[in-house]
Order: sequence, then structure tokens, then C-alpha cells
Amino acid sequence: MKLPSKEEYEFVNAILIALFSRFFEPLFEMQAEKNYYTHVGTVAQMVEWSHEFYRMHNENNKHSATPSTNGAIPLLTPEMQELLLAFGQQRIALLRPKKAGREHPVYNTLREKTRA
Repeated sequence: MKLPSKEEYEFVNAILIALFSRFFEPLFEMQAEKNYYTHVGTVAQMVEWSHEFYRMHNENNKHSATPSTNGAIPLLTPEMQELLLAFGQQRIALLRPKKAGREHPVYNTLREKTRA
């Protein structure tokens, strides 16, 4: 397995921070139970989303991140921020419970893990 370069690591970090700042709270609030396990599961979901977005868009957007002024975390272009917003909204929509009280399998899995 190839280890990511520093630039790739920083770019995934920037994606994670952007997704986390906008979608962590709504995703956590969708959980039926609020406890340590659902909190950790929500964080893990956000990390998975950031890697998924990176894999989906990195090849076509090699220059979507520009160095920040302090050199720590790349800043995402406005276009990339719009794509991240749409991506996160799509993921949230996929996880919303369906009508008639039916829930997405992810919720059921998280609920089972919290009860164990």
C-alpha cells in the first residue's frame, strides 16, 4: 500500500475539516441515540466521506487546493467548496430515514453497536 504524500495528506485533511465543519452536527443529530459510540461512528463516517471525496475528485482536480498563508492546511477553491457542499448534502440525503419510520441500515447498525 502506497503511503500518501504530505500534499495528499494535507488535502484530505482540508476536505475532512470542510465536511466536518458543515455536516458533523446534522449527521450526529440524525442518530436515534446520542452516546459515545454514535459520536465515534459519526466521526468515522466523516473520515470515510473525506477519503471517498478525495478518491472521486482528486484525479480531475490536481490543483484544487492552494497553499495557505501559513503553509499548514491547503485552502480549497470556491469550486471545490461547492462540490464538497453538494457531496455532503447528497450523503446526508441518502442517510435520512425514509417515511413510515423506516431507517437506513447504517442507523440500525449503529443502534445495534450501541446496545451491545
